[in-house]
Amino acid sequence: AAEEVSQAVAAEEESASKKAQEVQAVKDDAQRDLDEALPALDLAVQCLKKLKTDHIREVKALTNPPSGVKLTCETVCIMLGLRPVKKNDPNTPGKKIDDYWETSQKE
Repeated sequence: AAEEVSQAVAAEEESASKKAQEVQAVKDDAQRDLDEALPALDLAVQCLKKLKTDHIREVKALTNPPSGVKLTCETVCIMLGLRPVKKNDPNTPGKKIDDYWETSQKE
């Protein structure tokens, strides 16, 4: 009986050790990703601190903005939980597409 308990405990310890190693590997991977992303976040925050109201007005005045501007505005709308305007897809009749540019112009 004592031998069975001892074996069960040893099996549990081995299982727990494997799980701990798996968790540590996930943690290390996440830390590497975070270490890689933080410099970009810091740079983005520095750029945001330089942003002025005139810059936003200038972007809003664009009638046909570059794709990078549209993508940035779409990203901001998604992060803020703003819904896109549904528009007809010019390439596929009968299909609707999400237009975040119009949404970003209203906000």
